[in-house]
Amino acid sequence: MLTNISVEEIVGLWDGLPTPPSSATEAVPHGLARRLRELLTERRSVVTALAHGDPVLSNVLRTTRGGLVLLDWELAGRLPVGHDAAKLVLGSDDAETLLDEVEPDFVRHSLPGDLPWASQVAVGIVRMLGGWQKQRSSATASGRAAPYERGLLRRLTLLDRLLGA
Repeated sequence: MLTNISVEEIVGLWDGLPTPPSSATEAVPHGLARRLRELLTERRSVVTALAHGDPVLSNVLRTTRGGLVLLDWELAGRLPVGHDAAKLVLGSDDAETLLDEVEPDFVRHSLPGDLPWASQVAVGIVRMLGGWQKQRSSATASGRAAPYERGLLRRLTLLDRLLGA
């Protein structure tokens, strides 16, 4: 069952736009902070539904008949539909094609007053960015700062694409 709620209810308290380390600062999309503020004050609805929560390749099993089975449902719950889409897109080598392939299914189920598909996926990414200061600190302490920063920059770049320049 699909339900609709506000962007504010989904995102909660926003702790600010992450800033990449100085070596990557030039790669931060210009105007992204302004477009994010616009998204966070949006009055149209975010669509939620039962979602897996972690749809990555390591959680997919191909059956002997060629079907796919999702494993590891511990993060499942009522989530923005854009959350699982964002996870899939961030793990994809071809984000553009994947976004285009999933959009028609979303549009078929959306209602007047819902955020457009790209904004729904952007809300999913914003949710993933919650707590970025703690995540960065943890990654740095464990010697994984470089991969964390690459992932952060990938999220920011995709957000910029989704919210339009």
